[in-house]
Amino acid sequence: MLKFLKNIFRKETEQLKLKTDELEKWFDEKTQSYSSELGDIVKDRIKQLETIKASLDEDMKTLSEEEIKEEEKILPKVKNVVLAARQNYIRELSYLLKDLNIGDSDKRTIINSCKIAQEKLDMFSQKTAKAYYTTQHLFHKPLESIAEHLKELSKTVTELNDSVRRSKTFKADDIRNYISKLKKDKEIINEWSQSLKELKKKKTESEEQCSNIDGQIQQLKHTEEYKKYEKDLEKLSELKEELTRKSNEIFGLIAPMQAAIKKYERIAMDNVDTLKRYLADVVAGFLQDEKNILLEILEKIKNTIDKGSIEVKDKKKDKILKQIEQITKEKLEEMRKEYNNIQQKIEDTKKEIENNQSQEKQEEMIKKKEDIKSQSETIQKDIDEVKEMISKIDIDKEKKDAISRIKSFLNIEVMLDD
Repeated sequence: MLKFLKNIFRKETEQLKLKTDELEKWFDEKTQSYSSELGDIVKDRIKQLETIKASLDEDMKTLSEEEIKEEEKILPKVKNVVLAARQNYIRELSYLLKDLNIGDSDKRTIINSCKIAQEKLDMFSQKTAKAYYTTQHLFHKPLESIAEHLKELSKTVTELNDSVRRSKTFKADDIRNYISKLKKDKEIINEWSQSLKELKKKKTESEEQCSNIDGQIQQLKHTEEYKKYEKDLEKLSELKEELTRKSNEIFGLIAPMQAAIKKYERIAMDNVDTLKRYLADVVAGFLQDEKNILLEILEKIKNTIDKGSIEVKDKKKDKILKQIEQITKEKLEEMRKEYNNIQQKIEDTKKEIENNQSQEKQEEMIKKKEDIKSQSETIQKDIDEVKEMISKIDIDKEKKDAISRIKSFLNIEVMLDD
Protein backbone atom coordinates (compact mmCIF):
# COMPACT_ATOMS: atom_id res chain seq x y z
CA MET A 1 0.00 0.00 0.00
CA LEU A 2 2.82 2.41 0.96
CA LYS A 3 4.60 1.66 -2.30
CA PHE A 4 1.39 2.30 -4.19
CA LEU A 5 0.96 5.72 -2.52
CA LYS A 6 4.59 6.62 -3.25
CA ASN A 7 4.06 5.84 -6.90
CA ILE A 8 0.96 8.07 -6.97
CA PHE A 9 2.71 11.09 -5.45
CA ARG A 10 6.07 10.52 -7.14
CA LYS A 11 7.11 13.54 -9.18
CA GLU A 12 7.47 12.77 -12.87
CA THR A 13 11.06 12.95 -14.13
CA GLU A 14 11.72 15.96 -16.31
CA GLN A 15 13.64 15.43 -19.53
CA LEU A 16 16.02 17.93 -21.10
CA LYS A 17 18.34 18.01 -24.12
CA LEU A 18 21.68 19.76 -23.75
CA LYS A 19 25.14 19.82 -25.22
CA THR A 20 28.01 18.84 -22.94
CA ASP A 21 29.48 22.34 -23.13
CA GLU A 22 26.16 23.79 -21.87
CA LEU A 23 25.81 21.38 -18.95
CA GLU A 24 27.99 23.20 -16.42
CA LYS A 25 26.29 26.59 -16.88
CA TRP A 26 22.82 25.00 -16.75
CA PHE A 27 23.67 23.10 -13.54
CA ASP A 28 25.05 26.25 -11.89
CA GLU A 29 21.85 28.13 -12.63
CA LYS A 30 19.74 25.22 -11.44
CA THR A 31 21.53 24.91 -8.07
CA GLN A 32 22.35 28.57 -7.44
CA SER A 33 19.70 28.96 -4.73
CA TYR A 34 21.16 26.12 -2.65
CA SER A 35 24.21 28.18 -1.71
CA SER A 36 22.16 30.93 -0.07
CA GLU A 37 20.13 28.35 1.88
CA LEU A 38 23.27 26.82 3.31
CA GLY A 39 24.75 30.26 3.92
CA ASP A 40 21.95 31.11 6.35
CA ILE A 41 22.46 27.83 8.22
CA VAL A 42 26.23 28.36 8.43
CA LYS A 43 25.85 31.93 9.69
CA ASP A 44 23.38 30.77 12.32
CA ARG A 45 25.70 27.98 13.54
CA ILE A 46 28.74 30.26 13.61
CA LYS A 47 26.72 32.82 15.57
CA GLN A 48 25.87 30.08 18.07
CA LEU A 49 29.55 29.18 18.32
CA GLU A 50 30.51 32.78 19.06
CA THR A 51 27.76 33.01 21.70
CA ILE A 52 29.04 29.83 23.37
CA LYS A 53 32.61 31.11 23.24
CA ALA A 54 31.45 34.35 24.88
CA SER A 55 29.75 32.29 27.62
CA LEU A 56 32.97 30.34 28.11
CA ASP A 57 34.86 33.61 28.46
CA GLU A 58 32.44 34.61 31.22
CA ASP A 59 32.78 31.17 32.82
CA MET A 60 36.55 31.46 32.68
CA LYS A 61 36.38 34.92 34.34
CA THR A 62 34.04 33.59 37.02
CA LEU A 63 36.37 30.66 37.66
CA SER A 64 39.42 32.88 37.97
CA GLU A 65 37.64 35.27 40.39
CA GLU A 66 35.83 32.60 42.46
CA GLU A 67 36.92 32.61 46.08
CA ILE A 68 37.46 29.49 48.16
CA LYS A 69 34.64 28.90 50.62
CA GLU A 70 35.64 28.10 54.19
CA GLU A 71 39.24 28.67 53.22
CA GLU A 72 40.34 28.28 56.84
CA LYS A 73 39.29 24.62 56.70
CA ILE A 74 41.46 23.86 53.63
CA LEU A 75 45.01 22.71 54.16
CA PRO A 76 47.54 25.14 52.63
CA LYS A 77 49.11 22.33 50.61
CA VAL A 78 45.75 21.30 49.12
CA LYS A 79 44.85 24.93 48.46
CA ASN A 80 48.09 25.54 46.57
CA VAL A 81 47.64 22.40 44.41
CA VAL A 82 44.04 23.34 43.50
CA LEU A 83 44.91 26.97 42.71
CA ALA A 84 47.79 25.81 40.47
CA ALA A 85 45.43 23.38 38.70
CA ARG A 86 42.86 26.18 38.24
CA GLN A 87 45.48 28.48 36.75
CA ASN A 88 46.63 25.73 34.37
CA TYR A 89 43.06 24.91 33.34
CA ILE A 90 42.21 28.59 32.67
CA ARG A 91 45.38 29.03 30.63
CA GLU A 92 44.63 26.00 28.42
CA LEU A 93 41.01 27.05 27.98
CA SER A 94 42.04 30.53 26.88
CA TYR A 95 44.38 28.97 24.29
CA LEU A 96 41.53 26.78 23.06
CA LEU A 97 39.06 29.65 22.67
CA LYS A 98 41.67 31.73 20.89
CA ASP A 99 42.39 28.92 18.36
CA LEU A 100 38.74 27.98 17.70
CA ASN A 101 37.93 30.03 14.60
CA ILE A 102 35.48 28.82 11.96
CA GLY A 103 34.71 31.34 9.21
CA ASP A 104 31.78 31.20 6.79
CA SER A 105 34.05 30.68 3.75
CA ASP A 106 33.72 27.82 1.24
CA LYS A 107 32.23 24.52 2.28
CA ARG A 108 35.42 22.47 2.14
CA THR A 109 37.18 24.97 4.39
CA ILE A 110 34.28 24.89 6.89
CA ILE A 111 34.36 21.07 7.00
CA ASN A 112 38.14 21.09 7.48
CA SER A 113 37.83 23.79 10.19
CA CYS A 114 35.19 21.72 12.00
CA LYS A 115 37.46 18.69 11.91
CA ILE A 116 40.37 20.70 13.34
CA ALA A 117 38.09 22.26 16.01
CA GLN A 118 36.84 18.84 17.12
CA GLU A 119 40.40 17.53 17.31
CA LYS A 120 41.41 20.52 19.44
CA LEU A 121 38.42 19.98 21.76
CA ASP A 122 39.36 16.33 22.18
CA MET A 123 42.99 17.23 22.81
CA PHE A 124 41.94 19.88 25.34
CA SER A 125 39.84 17.34 27.25
CA GLN A 126 42.72 14.87 27.41
CA LYS A 127 45.30 17.50 28.32
CA THR A 128 43.25 19.14 31.11
CA ALA A 129 41.59 16.05 32.59
CA LYS A 130 43.81 16.05 35.66
CA ALA A 131 43.58 19.83 36.17
CA TYR A 132 39.78 19.65 35.81
CA TYR A 133 39.50 16.84 38.35
CA THR A 134 41.72 18.70 40.82
CA THR A 135 40.06 22.10 40.36
CA GLN A 136 36.50 20.83 40.82
CA HIS A 137 37.21 20.02 44.45
CA LEU A 138 37.04 23.72 45.33
CA PHE A 139 35.40 25.27 42.25
CA HIS A 140 32.74 22.80 41.25
CA LYS A 141 29.99 25.18 40.11
CA PRO A 142 31.96 27.35 37.61
CA LEU A 143 33.61 24.20 36.20
CA GLU A 144 30.22 22.57 35.76
CA SER A 145 29.11 25.57 33.67
CA ILE A 146 32.28 25.37 31.60
CA ALA A 147 31.76 21.64 30.97
CA GLU A 148 28.16 22.25 29.82
CA HIS A 149 29.25 25.02 27.45
CA LEU A 150 32.12 22.92 26.07
CA LYS A 151 29.67 20.10 25.45
CA GLU A 152 27.37 22.54 23.69
CA LEU A 153 30.32 23.90 21.70
CA SER A 154 31.29 20.41 20.51
CA LYS A 155 27.69 19.65 19.60
CA THR A 156 27.38 22.88 17.57
CA VAL A 157 30.64 22.14 15.70
CA THR A 158 29.30 18.67 14.84
CA GLU A 159 25.95 20.11 13.73
CA LEU A 160 27.71 22.68 11.53
CA ASN A 161 29.83 19.96 9.95
CA ASP A 162 26.77 17.72 9.35
CA SER A 163 24.71 20.63 8.01
CA VAL A 164 27.36 21.37 5.38
CA ARG A 165 27.93 17.72 4.47
CA ARG A 166 24.19 16.98 4.15
CA SER A 167 23.43 20.21 2.34
CA LYS A 168 22.24 20.20 -1.26
CA THR A 169 24.91 22.67 -2.26
CA PHE A 170 27.63 20.34 -0.91
CA LYS A 171 26.24 17.47 -3.00
CA ALA A 172 25.84 19.88 -5.90
CA ASP A 173 29.53 20.76 -5.61
CA ASP A 174 30.50 17.12 -6.02
CA ILE A 175 28.35 16.85 -9.14
CA ARG A 176 29.65 20.20 -10.41
CA ASN A 177 33.22 19.00 -10.01
CA TYR A 178 32.32 15.85 -11.95
CA ILE A 179 30.70 17.93 -14.71
CA SER A 180 33.80 20.17 -14.84
CA LYS A 181 35.98 17.09 -15.23
CA LEU A 182 33.71 15.80 -17.98
CA LYS A 183 33.92 19.14 -19.80
CA LYS A 184 37.69 19.29 -19.42
CA ASP A 185 38.13 15.67 -20.53
CA LYS A 186 35.93 16.31 -23.56
CA GLU A 187 38.06 19.32 -24.49
CA ILE A 188 41.19 17.20 -24.07
CA ILE A 189 39.69 14.43 -26.23
CA ASN A 190 38.71 16.96 -28.91
CA GLU A 191 42.21 18.42 -28.85
CA TRP A 192 43.86 14.99 -29.02
CA SER A 193 41.44 13.85 -31.73
CA GLN A 194 42.38 16.88 -33.81
CA SER A 195 46.07 16.13 -33.24
CA LEU A 196 45.44 12.51 -34.22
CA LYS A 197 43.68 13.65 -37.40
CA GLU A 198 46.61 15.89 -38.33
CA LEU A 199 49.13 13.15 -37.54
CA LYS A 200 47.25 10.63 -39.69
CA LYS A 201 47.17 13.18 -42.50
CA LYS A 202 50.93 13.64 -42.22
CA LYS A 203 51.38 9.85 -42.18
CA THR A 204 49.28 9.50 -45.35
CA GLU A 205 51.26 12.29 -47.01
CA SER A 206 54.51 10.53 -46.08
CA GLU A 207 53.27 7.24 -47.54
CA GLU A 208 52.22 9.03 -50.73
CA GLN A 209 55.64 10.69 -50.96
CA CYS A 210 57.35 7.31 -50.58
CA SER A 211 55.08 5.86 -53.26
CA ASN A 212 55.86 8.78 -55.58
CA ILE A 213 59.60 8.28 -55.04
CA ASP A 214 59.21 4.57 -55.88
CA GLY A 215 57.50 5.63 -59.10
CA GLN A 216 60.29 8.10 -59.87
CA ILE A 217 62.89 5.38 -59.27
CA GLN A 218 61.05 3.06 -61.67
CA GLN A 219 60.90 5.84 -64.27
CA LEU A 220 64.60 6.45 -63.82
CA LYS A 221 65.34 2.77 -64.40
CA HIS A 222 63.62 2.96 -67.78
CA THR A 223 65.84 5.82 -69.03
CA GLU A 224 68.69 5.18 -71.47
CA GLU A 225 71.09 6.74 -69.02
CA TYR A 226 70.17 4.25 -66.29
CA LYS A 227 70.24 1.30 -68.70
CA LYS A 228 73.78 2.32 -69.67
CA TYR A 229 74.64 2.54 -65.96
CA GLU A 230 73.45 -1.03 -65.41
CA LYS A 231 75.33 -2.27 -68.48
CA ASP A 232 78.49 -0.54 -67.27
CA LEU A 233 78.11 -2.18 -63.88
CA GLU A 234 77.76 -5.56 -65.54
CA LYS A 235 80.69 -4.79 -67.83
CA LEU A 236 82.82 -3.75 -64.85
CA SER A 237 82.04 -7.02 -63.09
CA GLU A 238 83.00 -9.02 -66.20
CA LEU A 239 86.23 -7.04 -66.64
CA LYS A 240 87.20 -7.66 -63.02
CA GLU A 241 86.64 -11.38 -63.53
CA GLU A 242 88.70 -11.23 -66.72
CA LEU A 243 91.48 -9.41 -64.87
CA THR A 244 91.42 -12.09 -62.18
CA ARG A 245 91.77 -14.80 -64.84
CA LYS A 246 94.66 -12.92 -66.39
CA SER A 247 96.33 -12.57 -62.97
CA ASN A 248 95.92 -16.31 -62.45
CA GLU A 249 97.46 -16.93 -65.87
CA ILE A 250 100.49 -14.78 -64.98
CA PHE A 251 100.76 -16.48 -61.61
CA GLY A 252 100.49 -19.92 -63.23
CA LEU A 253 103.33 -19.07 -65.61
CA ILE A 254 105.80 -17.68 -63.06
CA ALA A 255 104.81 -19.25 -59.71
CA PRO A 256 106.38 -22.68 -60.51
CA MET A 257 109.73 -20.81 -60.55
CA GLN A 258 109.31 -19.42 -57.02
CA ALA A 259 111.37 -22.09 -55.31
CA ALA A 260 114.26 -21.66 -57.76
CA ILE A 261 114.00 -17.84 -57.58
CA LYS A 262 114.14 -18.01 -53.79
CA LYS A 263 117.29 -20.16 -53.83
CA TYR A 264 118.91 -17.95 -56.43
CA GLU A 265 118.04 -14.79 -54.45
CA ARG A 266 120.35 -16.01 -51.68
CA ILE A 267 123.43 -15.92 -53.95
CA ALA A 268 122.40 -13.20 -56.39
CA MET A 269 124.65 -10.16 -56.69
CA ASP A 270 122.37 -8.01 -58.82
CA ASN A 271 118.63 -7.44 -59.50
CA VAL A 272 118.00 -8.16 -55.81
CA ASP A 273 115.03 -5.73 -55.54
CA THR A 274 113.35 -7.33 -58.56
CA LEU A 275 113.85 -10.78 -57.08
CA LYS A 276 112.29 -9.69 -53.76
CA ARG A 277 109.28 -8.19 -55.55
CA TYR A 278 108.66 -11.46 -57.42
CA LEU A 279 108.99 -13.44 -54.20
CA ALA A 280 106.62 -11.10 -52.32
CA ASP A 281 103.90 -11.07 -55.00
CA VAL A 282 104.29 -12.76 -58.36
CA VAL A 283 101.71 -10.68 -60.24
CA ALA A 284 102.73 -7.33 -58.70
CA GLY A 285 106.38 -8.14 -59.31
CA PHE A 286 105.63 -8.97 -62.95
CA LEU A 287 103.67 -5.74 -63.53
CA GLN A 288 106.51 -3.65 -62.10
CA ASP A 289 109.10 -5.52 -64.20
CA GLU A 290 108.46 -3.54 -67.39
CA LYS A 291 112.01 -4.19 -68.68
CA ASN A 292 111.49 -7.95 -68.38
CA ILE A 293 114.44 -8.38 -66.03
CA LEU A 294 112.82 -11.73 -65.19
CA LEU A 295 114.25 -13.18 -68.43
CA GLU A 296 117.79 -12.25 -67.34
CA ILE A 297 117.15 -13.70 -63.89
CA LEU A 298 115.78 -16.95 -65.36
CA GLU A 299 118.80 -17.31 -67.66
CA LYS A 300 121.13 -16.95 -64.69
CA ILE A 301 119.04 -19.43 -62.69
CA LYS A 302 119.39 -21.89 -65.63
CA ASN A 303 123.17 -21.45 -65.69
CA THR A 304 123.53 -21.87 -61.92
CA ILE A 305 121.43 -25.02 -62.07
CA ASP A 306 123.58 -26.41 -64.86
CA LYS A 307 126.76 -25.61 -62.89
CA GLY A 308 125.29 -27.11 -59.75
CA SER A 309 125.42 -23.87 -57.79
CA ILE A 310 121.79 -24.41 -56.90
CA GLU A 311 120.79 -27.84 -55.69
CA VAL A 312 117.64 -29.00 -57.39
CA LYS A 313 116.28 -32.53 -57.58
CA ASP A 314 116.32 -34.09 -61.04
CA LYS A 315 112.53 -34.18 -61.39
CA LYS A 316 112.20 -30.53 -60.41
CA LYS A 317 115.23 -29.58 -62.45
CA ASP A 318 113.69 -30.79 -65.69
CA LYS A 319 110.40 -29.14 -64.81
CA ILE A 320 112.07 -25.79 -64.00
CA LEU A 321 114.18 -25.81 -67.14
CA LYS A 322 111.19 -26.69 -69.26
CA GLN A 323 109.19 -23.86 -67.63
CA ILE A 324 112.03 -21.39 -68.28
CA GLU A 325 111.94 -22.32 -71.96
CA GLN A 326 108.22 -21.38 -72.08
CA ILE A 327 108.79 -17.90 -70.61
CA THR A 328 109.75 -15.75 -73.54
CA LYS A 329 109.93 -12.02 -74.04
CA GLU A 330 107.03 -12.14 -76.47
CA LYS A 331 104.95 -14.13 -73.99
CA LEU A 332 105.63 -11.70 -71.14
CA GLU A 333 104.96 -8.60 -73.23
CA GLU A 334 101.74 -10.07 -74.59
CA MET A 335 100.49 -10.94 -71.09
CA ARG A 336 101.45 -7.51 -69.73
CA LYS A 337 99.74 -5.79 -72.64
CA GLU A 338 96.58 -7.86 -72.18
CA TYR A 339 96.59 -7.20 -68.43
CA ASN A 340 97.09 -3.47 -68.91
CA ASN A 341 94.37 -3.34 -71.56
CA ILE A 342 91.90 -4.97 -69.20
CA GLN A 343 92.99 -2.66 -66.39
CA GLN A 344 92.52 0.35 -68.65
CA LYS A 345 89.05 -0.82 -69.65
CA ILE A 346 88.19 -1.15 -65.94
CA GLU A 347 89.34 2.41 -65.27
CA ASP A 348 87.42 3.72 -68.29
CA THR A 349 84.28 1.85 -67.22
CA LYS A 350 84.60 3.20 -63.68
CA LYS A 351 84.78 6.74 -65.06
CA GLU A 352 81.69 6.08 -67.15
CA ILE A 353 79.88 4.89 -64.04
CA GLU A 354 81.08 7.86 -62.00
CA ASN A 355 80.01 10.30 -64.70
CA ASN A 356 76.61 8.69 -65.03
CA GLN A 357 74.04 10.80 -63.11
CA SER A 358 71.62 7.89 -62.72
CA GLN A 359 73.40 6.43 -59.73
CA GLU A 360 73.55 9.77 -57.93
CA LYS A 361 69.89 10.46 -58.73
CA GLN A 362 68.84 7.04 -57.48
CA GLU A 363 70.88 7.40 -54.29
CA GLU A 364 69.33 10.82 -53.65
CA MET A 365 65.84 9.38 -54.13
CA ILE A 366 66.58 6.42 -51.84
CA LYS A 367 68.05 8.75 -49.20
CA LYS A 368 65.01 11.01 -49.43
CA LYS A 369 62.70 8.02 -49.10
CA GLU A 370 64.61 6.75 -46.04
CA ASP A 371 64.34 10.18 -44.41
CA ILE A 372 60.59 10.28 -45.09
CA LYS A 373 60.18 6.72 -43.75
CA SER A 374 62.07 7.71 -40.61
CA GLN A 375 59.77 10.71 -40.16
CA SER A 376 56.78 8.45 -40.84
CA GLU A 377 57.90 6.02 -38.11
CA THR A 378 58.18 8.94 -35.66
CA ILE A 379 54.69 10.09 -36.68
CA GLN A 380 53.36 6.55 -36.12
CA LYS A 381 54.84 6.53 -32.61
CA ASP A 382 53.10 9.86 -31.93
CA ILE A 383 49.84 8.39 -33.29
CA ASP A 384 50.14 5.37 -30.99
CA GLU A 385 50.85 7.61 -27.96
CA VAL A 386 47.84 9.85 -28.68
CA LYS A 387 45.59 6.79 -29.18
CA GLU A 388 46.77 5.39 -25.86
CA MET A 389 46.03 8.69 -24.07
CA ILE A 390 42.59 8.87 -25.66
CA SER A 391 41.82 5.28 -24.65
CA LYS A 392 42.42 6.18 -20.98
CA ILE A 393 39.49 8.64 -20.98
CA ASP A 394 36.05 7.05 -21.30
CA ILE A 395 33.88 10.05 -22.22
CA ASP A 396 30.76 7.93 -22.80
CA LYS A 397 31.01 6.48 -19.30
CA GLU A 398 31.62 9.94 -17.80
CA LYS A 399 28.51 11.25 -19.61
CA LYS A 400 26.37 8.37 -18.33
CA ASP A 401 27.65 8.89 -14.78
CA ALA A 402 26.99 12.64 -14.94
CA ILE A 403 23.46 12.06 -16.26
CA SER A 404 22.80 9.50 -13.52
CA ARG A 405 24.06 11.82 -10.75
CA ILE A 406 22.01 14.75 -12.02
CA LYS A 407 18.88 12.60 -12.29
CA SER A 408 19.32 11.27 -8.76
CA PHE A 409 19.90 14.80 -7.39
CA LEU A 410 17.46 16.94 -9.40
CA ASN A 411 15.05 14.36 -10.80
CA ILE A 412 15.90 15.67 -14.26
CA GLU A 413 17.00 13.33 -17.02
CA VAL A 414 19.49 15.18 -19.17
CA MET A 415 20.15 13.89 -22.69
CA LEU A 416 23.50 14.98 -24.11
CA ASP A 417 23.25 15.11 -27.90
CA ASP A 418 26.96 15.46 -28.71
